[in-house]
Amino acid sequence: MSRILFFSRSLYPKKGGSAFVTENLAANFDAANMVVIGGKALGAGEWKRDKGPLFFYLTTQINIKGRGDRFFEWLRWFLFPVAYLQSLKIARQQKAGAVLATFPDGFFLLLALTVARKLRVPVSTYFHNTYLENRKGISRWIAGRIQARAFRESRYIYVMSEGMAIYYREQYPALKSKFKPLVHTFASYPEVEERKIVAGKEKYQAAFIGNFNESNMEATSRIVELLGNDPRFQLNFYTPVPKLLLQARGIDPALINYVGYVSDEDFYATIAGNDLLILTHGFTGGYSQNEYETIFPTRSIPFLLLKRPILLHSPDFAFLTRFFRERKAALIIDTADKEQIIEKINTFISDPVAMNDTVTAATLAAREFYGPDVVKQLMKDLGINE
Repeated sequence: MSRILFFSRSLYPKKGGSAFVTENLAANFDAANMVVIGGKALGAGEWKRDKGPLFFYLTTQINIKGRGDRFFEWLRWFLFPVAYLQSLKIARQQKAGAVLATFPDGFFLLLALTVARKLRVPVSTYFHNTYLENRKGISRWIAGRIQARAFRESRYIYVMSEGMAIYYREQYPALKSKFKPLVHTFASYPEVEERKIVAGKEKYQAAFIGNFNESNMEATSRIVELLGNDPRFQLNFYTPVPKLLLQARGIDPALINYVGYVSDEDFYATIAGNDLLILTHGFTGGYSQNEYETIFPTRSIPFLLLKRPILLHSPDFAFLTRFFRERKAALIIDTADKEQIIEKINTFISDPVAMNDTVTAATLAAREFYGPDVVKQLMKDLGINE
């Protein structure tokens, strides 16, 4: 029986959104129908799994204690020939019948395309973010060639959201039939303790999770400044980003309770101890405008599953905002005006009915990301039997 050969740089124990998406998608498959090839740095450990697909780690990253990859990006390409030969050997041993290649990493995207061409098996690509649009200089020149090849050779070009699919269809009308949403997934529903929603509390525990970078830092810093100076709120940050780096990016550490990274095993039980979930999405920043229009943060899915009220601070033009607004799954704060933000939050936390309604709607919306349902169409697309 042939298998899907799934390439993704980011696998556990690496932290971050790409690893989260890869692992949750792969968890819906087993060794009979998927093999995963990912990257690790020299000397880094590998994650042991009790079930699911076979995972193979290639030494393809150069960094210092897990950070600083971008400074060694040029040197990393010297590892490509060895990674290619290793991947080709794995593909043949595992009888790969189709290749699925994940971006945001040009190295692994090109690696997967090259292996698929050599084996003469169909390849599809999976873009978590836009690629060419967010590159400059020599990086843009390289991205242009890799992306052109990926778009040309892909049977399907999967993207993270319907908003991203719409954008690409408009930009590449000749290829519009190739673009298909492949949403974030979760493999099973977590056990989350129900909590009675109380209005007018003296103290609200508010959770911020995930990475904080150019995709959301501008909006995050605004909310932290407002709520961190309000004695009614304690802002709990569950993130792998070090406190000093958060500070360098504009977050005043005195205004937050820095918890750090929370493991998958403890995640839902820990975050469920909060009263509010804060989801932020940049209005502006260092990315291209289309990136802010189409990003769908990975942390959205666990928030939908946590059965706690969500406060979404996101611009009106973003697909993320439209998604939550159409499903009525959060308090939408689509303005950067600080007085209006506080007014919206005060109105929301004084109305337990409104808060409960968003929780009910969020739980319903989470069903759209249930992995076993999502992968049925993917397996059909790739010609792999269940």
